[in-house]
Amino acid sequence: MSDAIKRAAERVKSHTHIDERGCWIFDGVLQANGYGRTCIGAGRTAATHSVMYQALRGPVLTGMQLDHLCRNRACCNPAHLEPVTAGENIMRGLASYVIRDRCKSELHDITLPDAIYVSGRGKRTCRECRRANHRRWLARIGR
Repeated sequence: MSDAIKRAAERVKSHTHIDERGCWIFDGVLQANGYGRTCIGAGRTAATHSVMYQALRGPVLTGMQLDHLCRNRACCNPAHLEPVTAGENIMRGLASYVIRDRCKSELHDITLPDAIYVSGRGKRTCRECRRANHRRWLARIGR
């Protein structure tokens, strides 16, 4: 483990508190998506949960992502993190959405992962409803 990670982990640790579920909540500035970030030197930043995992558990293998088992993005407790593939991480995040078998409009079956569109900001919507909305918008602007 690099000295930069060790120093960053100490900074993160000094800005956390433990909640009733055992989450180590980062009290620093959180991004809009709920994740904390910290400087790791030379103008580079990293996610606080990743820094703490690397400092206390070791490196994350290439191609793997850290999944918050507690579902709390501000948590940086390595015991609440599990390295998984990107696909597994997405499916776990979609679990609460996929429990339903129809979209919010009740028109489309959303039991397949391809039926759900996830935006860059993490918003989940029915892919067919999204297409229909886009077609209506194109019709409105005359295209």
